[in-house]
Amino acid sequence: MCTAPAARAYGIIGRANLDGSGVNQSFITEGQISLGVAVDGTHIYWANDASTVSGPISIARANLDGTDVNLTFITGADQPYGVAVDGTHVYWANSGAFVPEPGTGLLVMTGLLGLALRRRRV
Repeated sequence: MCTAPAARAYGIIGRANLDGSGVNQSFITEGQISLGVAVDGTHIYWANDASTVSGPISIARANLDGTDVNLTFITGADQPYGVAVDGTHVYWANSGAFVPEPGTGLLVMTGLLGLALRRRRV
């Protein structure tokens, strides 16, 4: 007998203390499909890809305590996947599109799937 897997909760952002304690699997629950998280001194940012559900495709943002969720903080992103922030900008990777892989019929994602920032020392 085959059983169906448990329903997955997409768009939920978890949080824990730096020592791994105090795990909160449902810290922010308002997103659609969260694909990458970044934090600065005042906000949490994440790529909000709702291309398979109803909702905005955007960069979302919330206060560090999880309040004041803004799902449309930055709109117009092309399937965002990954977010980084510095002192003046928010960056994200546009993941591109799914294209058929020749000879297999499988759909393969094209484009960037993440990014990172490096601080320069002067």
